[in-house]
Amino acid sequence: MMLDFDILQGFWVRGLRNGNVKLLSPIQRGFYKACMVYAKINGRIVSSRLLEDLSVIIDILTRSPKILALRVGLNRVFRILSSRTVELFPIVRSWISDWRYIEYLGFVSLGDSTLFRSSS
Repeated sequence: MMLDFDILQGFWVRGLRNGNVKLLSPIQRGFYKACMVYAKINGRIVSSRLLEDLSVIIDILTRSPKILALRVGLNRVFRILSSRTVELFPIVRSWISDWRYIEYLGFVSLGDSTLFRSSS
């Protein structure tokens, strides 16, 4: 795998548009910008260590509510599969094979979390 300047710039612009650049620490921002300059001068980044560090930042830059809901929904599906729910209710197996249902589970879980509750 390799990353060139255009790809890095695309992720940066996406992060600016969705506001995820604010989630990066100053060190991560500086590192990402330095990698963009390096890629612009040398053409591409192929170092596995740099790509590994950049992948963490790119993950933060490309986060969206839908992706977060899918991740949380998949975690719920794994918990459902590890329990006896599927044995007791076979219809659940067809539900959890649908991506829309997994997304629904994720949004329901996010809505139930204390992250979104007001402290009163």
